[in-house]
Amino acid sequence: MDEQLTTVQDFSVRIHFEKILETISTRIYDSQYAFLRENVQNAIDAIRIQATRDGMQTDAPKYRIDVRVKKNQCEIQDNGIGMTKEELSNNFWTMGASGKTTAEARAAGCIGFFGIGGFANFGVCDTLEVISRCRGCDTAHFTSLSRSAFREDNFQLPRVTYRTSDELTSHGTIIRGIGKTSFDPKSLETYLKQFVRYVKEPIFFQNELVSQESAATPRANYRELTEEITWKAGDVKVTFQLLADDGNNLAAKIFRVTLGAQRYECTGDVRLVHGQVDVYKRGFRLCAVTISSRIGVSGKLDTDFLQPTAGRDSLDSKSQTLLGQVFQIIETASYQAILDDPDLLENHIRLLSE
Repeated sequence: MDEQLTTVQDFSVRIHFEKILETISTRIYDSQYAFLRENVQNAIDAIRIQATRDGMQTDAPKYRIDVRVKKNQCEIQDNGIGMTKEELSNNFWTMGASGKTTAEARAAGCIGFFGIGGFANFGVCDTLEVISRCRGCDTAHFTSLSRSAFREDNFQLPRVTYRTSDELTSHGTIIRGIGKTSFDPKSLETYLKQFVRYVKEPIFFQNELVSQESAATPRANYRELTEEITWKAGDVKVTFQLLADDGNNLAAKIFRVTLGAQRYECTGDVRLVHGQVDVYKRGFRLCAVTISSRIGVSGKLDTDFLQPTAGRDSLDSKSQTLLGQVFQIIETASYQAILDDPDLLENHIRLLSE
């Protein structure tokens, strides 16, 4: 036997934790805006699950989310389900774990389920404190981690500080980020409003309500071209109604989308003209997307079957594909309506070749 081979020793894979964390955090929660949006999103999810367990609507006065910003500190507090010590350890402070992949979370309309945990917040935070208490807990649980802990040994996982706390007297969670730089309250409020203005949950920024607005309805006068109809392509089935405005532009009201055996209710008002579609999940704005379409599509769609990417105001690739299929079905159905209406045909003469 070769003498050199006998001296080889196995060794463990090593992880440079700080470098890995830097890559994750700066590519996902790379700004104060992403930090705020994602943690408010988590607070909304906590309220939605709690309301489901209580058998109540999420706009009940008993529920509340508060965002407080002062200098380099941003704090998001909710009175949702909260977390036990074990859930903090196994979900929040564990990369790759998530407590929102359950049937209960899906039924409640939780927005995200990525499992990146608290570590991604270090893209903007020097220290992150999480205080949480669930219903039935005798005390609140205080956890904290600072960037300085990463540098004690670059190849060892840092330890999260834990102690009991009396900061919460009831169930809920406080996320407290101590930023590398000062937070900008005015720009953060403006940014947050575009995502939460239509959600039912009461959200306060510096004690001012920034949510619970009524969604605007289309202003144009519309005539009905069809009754409620259902069209299908493959496993995707869409129930909608076609309309036209005074300028002979097509529009559609979307009522539901069925993917295989799973049915999703929708609130959607779109115009079949080129533009962007604002996508929402139970009032929370996920993003604005452009859909590839021969006629074009713009407007608003609120539904549960679409998922955002982690830390970004965009849809994941599967959701983007599904959304394209939905509007392809609606566009295909519109061709017959165009052929049956001389005014519509004149306005869409470019489609005659199809």
